[in-house]
Amino acid sequence: MSKHTQDYLSAIYIVKNPEEYDERDVHKAESYIQSFNDALNLELPLKNNKNELNILAMEKVRNCCLVIKQMIQEVPLTEKEFIKELEWNFEDARYKAPEQKLQWQRTQKTLIYHIPKPTEEWEFKVLSIFTTMTVDEIKKKYNMKNIRL
Repeated sequence: MSKHTQDYLSAIYIVKNPEEYDERDVHKAESYIQSFNDALNLELPLKNNKNELNILAMEKVRNCCLVIKQMIQEVPLTEKEFIKELEWNFEDARYKAPEQKLQWQRTQKTLIYHIPKPTEEWEFKVLSIFTTMTVDEIKKKYNMKNIRL
């Protein structure tokens, strides 16, 4: 577990158990959680809803390694170079804190390079996994872009 993840979990514990800590420590923990959530464009739950902190964070933070593995399963074996690069992205993401965006940006660049203009069903499926949009939504957006060209 990364230091950032440990710090975040410690901060959640402090906020959930304020009676065990100095008021200043609780305030620092709330500030740490707020900055973490701000980095992920999340809202901090109200102070009286402290039990929601952990649930909210875990619902919003996607696991890049799992997403990459799901994408690899959709890529045909004939796309060896693409699979090789996705595997590199997977290995790279394994050593990053979940809240870091670098592994997502690198994976996005890999997708843009290998799927500049999706045409195959598996390409739309891979993009769907990465973006969390449905295949139909991606096809619709892509078709709208092509109409404008």
